[in-house]
Amino acid sequence: MTGTVAVIGGGIQGTLCALACSAAGWRVTLFERKPELWQGASANNEGKIHLGFTYGLDKSGETQARLAELGGRFEDALTAILGPLPAEIVVARRVIYARHASSALEAEATQAHLESTAGMIGVAAAVRRVPLPELRALFSDQITDAWEVPETTIEPTVLGEAILARLGRETNIDIVTNADVAELCQDGTVWDVGGRQLGQFDRVLNCAWDGLAQLCGGGAGFCLRGKAGFIARVRSPGPTLPVTFCFGPFGDFVPLGGDRCYVSWYPACLMGFTTDLSAGSRWFDRLAAGFDFAAAYRLTRRRLAELIRGLELDEQYERVRAGPILAAGSTDIYDLESRLHRRTAIGLDAHGRIATINPGKLTTAPWWASKAARWIQDQGPSSA
Repeated sequence: MTGTVAVIGGGIQGTLCALACSAAGWRVTLFERKPELWQGASANNEGKIHLGFTYGLDKSGETQARLAELGGRFEDALTAILGPLPAEIVVARRVIYARHASSALEAEATQAHLESTAGMIGVAAAVRRVPLPELRALFSDQITDAWEVPETTIEPTVLGEAILARLGRETNIDIVTNADVAELCQDGTVWDVGGRQLGQFDRVLNCAWDGLAQLCGGGAGFCLRGKAGFIARVRSPGPTLPVTFCFGPFGDFVPLGGDRCYVSWYPACLMGFTTDLSAGSRWFDRLAAGFDFAAAYRLTRRRLAELIRGLELDEQYERVRAGPILAAGSTDIYDLESRLHRRTAIGLDAHGRIATINPGKLTTAPWWASKAARWIQDQGPSSA
């Protein structure tokens, strides 16, 4: 055995880091604050493997380039860690981007952005503008244009099940749940909120997304948002491909097979926003405890029915998908100059024995997990 590694956070980044480090021969202890792994944003999202199409308001093109590069490697990087992926993990290989009449981008600018992003992954010709008869059959008059783009959507719960199954077979990984980590020291010691020492390790990987800033002693310029979505049943046929409403009102409709779908409408499903990261992961717990999910679903259901022709969702949702999102930015997404329209402040930041990883999107997590394992290998065991 090479040495010991503590991984903080049991979402996609933490669990993949644990597997990658274990495969490299390290003894890993994975700490998770909640009673089970995969309870946060990793399991509670629309499953989009972002390639940059969503980020048309980043006029620099830097976000698109970064996500196209790392997102394009998602499945290969994930397979390198997990082995063969379950066939049912993929929901769709194409997404419809629908432009609302109040979009912040004009139609031709939207098309140029989508084609440019597709070009970054070598498939510029794969962007298809939806013809008007098809557009009007799919959407109400509030949607002026739509395009199909080559972007994969996965089912995050299936991915989580595959990762958890693999973790269960690993003898080099110890999983400690209900571990509320409060402090990481440069000597490799991990402490909980009660002042109890949880162990001392050769290396520490901080992957606690919503608690990231608190544990690394930073967070300036970053914010936390709480976002909700819903698994619901469709009473009437909807689009067969996932739909993203972009660059103005933001929302998602993702068919999951049969009569089930994932839906979200950002104005309704924004649970809260803060630049005060001192509460760390507890901020979202308090937010969720007081949020009116039923009201958010009612508005989401009504708004999507106004946009998707003939769509009728059940009056009651099946279950909630909600989680915290960490991103660079000090203003919310409706500020067109907000840094939330970029995803460039991501990556692995190492100081001494501790590396903090901010993936930005689940899209990049397999890449950073492999990079973290290489960083640890390069550092070698501590001599202290």
